[in-house]
Amino acid sequence: MLRMLASAVLAVAIPAAAQAPEEDMPSMGDLIAVAFPKWADDTEGRVQTIPLTKLTQRWTSDTPSKAKQRKVIVAPTLVLRAAPGRYVLLATMQPAADDGMAQWSHATPAGLAAYTFSTTPSGWKLLKRQEPFDLKGFEGAAHMEPVRLSAAVQGLVAEYGSCWQGYCGRWISVYEVSKDGVKPAGIADMPLAADNVYARPDCVQRLRPELPGLRPGDPAANAVMAPPGDCFKIEGHWNIEEAQAMPGAFIVDFSGAHSARDNPAQRIFERLRYQWRGTRYEPGSGVNPVPKI
Repeated sequence: MLRMLASAVLAVAIPAAAQAPEEDMPSMGDLIAVAFPKWADDTEGRVQTIPLTKLTQRWTSDTPSKAKQRKVIVAPTLVLRAAPGRYVLLATMQPAADDGMAQWSHATPAGLAAYTFSTTPSGWKLLKRQEPFDLKGFEGAAHMEPVRLSAAVQGLVAEYGSCWQGYCGRWISVYEVSKDGVKPAGIADMPLAADNVYARPDCVQRLRPELPGLRPGDPAANAVMAPPGDCFKIEGHWNIEEAQAMPGAFIVDFSGAHSARDNPAQRIFERLRYQWRGTRYEPGSGVNPVPKI
């Protein structure tokens, strides 16, 4: 399961194709101070207030229907150069109670936020606030990283995952970044991995012929008789084909094994290819073998 660091990780991600030697990259500290003048890298200083929107209204179940603002815990994550003189600060947010304590359960997503800046003779100018542009993840956590969709298009990937009663899953969302910030509608959302190896007492034995590296399960649980059911362990690894203008193909290679009900395990090797179709990625070839959990 992916975990976010509680404190801000003060590092700047600079896509190689977007670097401009004549421009100094801003630090996350410089930009977060403009977006939140009272922000500080400590427990109290990370608690900030943002406007309540239709998106954040459903973030937690106890949000008052007439509330106009809510408290969040803000952690700056990375800075992207989106265009000459334009920079985007990415941050993750967790919902917070009135006393500033983190307010999340297992199913609570993280808020993915973006702040777009331009350079001026007097300093950094905040042009746009997206707080947040999407809600993704579990336990208030998601991992964001920059990616080049093509030589001309900057992208952003959010990965998130969790386990529940022996069922584990991981998902990925992809966004396009421009001089106007992050496009809030994800250009691709898909399950990337899933397994229930230790959710059932018979899964290790059933999958081990194809996945010999599985560690043994709990001996006590192994003695329990389980009703017929599926066993699976599937993992996907993604990459993006190089392209000049439009985003390159988004490719996921899956591997693992799946035993349907009481049938012998089948080894899985599958390549899923997403092609860019005007405004987003759409399935081109292959199938996603990750079961729904």
